[in-house]
Amino acid sequence: MSRSSTSPKWAWKIGSIRGIPLRIHATFPLVLLWAAWEWGRNGSLHTALYGMALVVALFGCVVLHELGHAFVARWRGIVVEEILLLPLGGLAQFRSPLDNPRDEFLVAVAGPLVNLALIGVLLPPTLVPLVSLTQFGLINALTTPGWQSLAFYLLLTNALLAGFNLLPIFPMDGGRMLRATLTAGLSYERATWVAVRLGQSVAVLMGLYGFFQNLWFLLMGVFLFFAAEQEMRRLAQRQLLDTAHVGNHMTRRGLTFAPSTHVHSAYLVARMSLQPIWPVVERGRLLGLVSRAAIEKAAASASRIADIMQTSYPVLTPRDTLYRAQTLLAESNSEAAAVIENGVFVGIFSVYDLMHALRQLEETPA
Repeated sequence: MSRSSTSPKWAWKIGSIRGIPLRIHATFPLVLLWAAWEWGRNGSLHTALYGMALVVALFGCVVLHELGHAFVARWRGIVVEEILLLPLGGLAQFRSPLDNPRDEFLVAVAGPLVNLALIGVLLPPTLVPLVSLTQFGLINALTTPGWQSLAFYLLLTNALLAGFNLLPIFPMDGGRMLRATLTAGLSYERATWVAVRLGQSVAVLMGLYGFFQNLWFLLMGVFLFFAAEQEMRRLAQRQLLDTAHVGNHMTRRGLTFAPSTHVHSAYLVARMSLQPIWPVVERGRLLGLVSRAAIEKAAASASRIADIMQTSYPVLTPRDTLYRAQTLLAESNSEAAAVIENGVFVGIFSVYDLMHALRQLEETPA
C-alpha cells in the first residue's frame, strides 16, 4: 500500500534503502512472538525459530513490494518520506497526495508487479523440488522446516501479496488503480466515492468472515474500512480548501526584519509577537524568510538575520487556492511561502495560516 501521511510516534528507524528510511512500528515484534508461539507450541525451539524466519521472509517481500511503489514514485517526481512496517503490512509514505490519476495508477501497480517478478525469479529453480515436496500435501510442504518449504512459502507469499493487493479495496493498490481508471469518465470526487464505498463493502464482508473464522481477516477488514473512510475525510477537506484563496487568509507582510538585524534583537521581538514567520526585507525587496525556531536556536550567537534566513522558499499568488498552498508547502517541506502579486511581495502564507483558515472554513455553515 501507499499513502501520504506522517509516521506514527511509536515507530523506529532500522535502516534506509537508497535514501528511503525504513521504520517499524513498536507493535511489530508482536508478530514475531506470535509466529514463535504458533510454530513452537507443538514442536521445539528449532520450529519456533523457523516460524520467526518465515515472518521475516514475508516482511522482506513486503519491503520489496513497498520499494516498488517508492521507486516509481521517485521516477514520477514524488518525494518518498519513508517505508513503514506494521503488523498488518507495509506503507510507502509520500510527502504529498497522489492527486494525478496517472501517477496514482503507476505507483499503485508497481507493488504487485514486484511480487509477480519475484515469483518469476523463484519458480524455475524450485519447481522440481516443490513438485516432490507437495506430493506429501500442501500443509506438510508449508510446515516442514527446510529450504525447500521456505522457497514454497515465498512463492505462495508473493502470489497472495500480488492477488490481495490487486483486489479493488481502497486503499489497497487495486482500489487506487480503480479510482485512477474511473477518473477517465468520472470526476475525481465521484471516482473516489465509488472506489471507497466499494472497498468498504468488501472490507465489511472480510470483517464478518473474520469474526466467525479468522481474527486476521477481522483486523484487516476493520483497518481497511477506517483507512478508506480517512480518504473520504481527506477529500472533504480538499473540497473545502479548494473554495478559499490565499489572498483572504495570508499574513499581509506583518512585522519584518532587515538582513542586518542582530539575531538577539530579533529574539526579543519574537518573544513579544505571535507571528511565527518573518519576512526579511531590504528596500522593499524580499530577501528571505526566517522562522521563530531558527531565531530561538541562534539567539545566543552574534549572528545577523541574513546568516540564518531561508533564501529558498515556495511562492504563491493571492489567487491560489488553499489546497494548492497546502500541497506546495508539503512538497517543499516548508513552514511558509512568500505571496507575490505582479512581482511584488504582498505577504506570507504559513502552515499556521492554513490551520487557522481550515478551522474557520469548518466552522462556517455551508
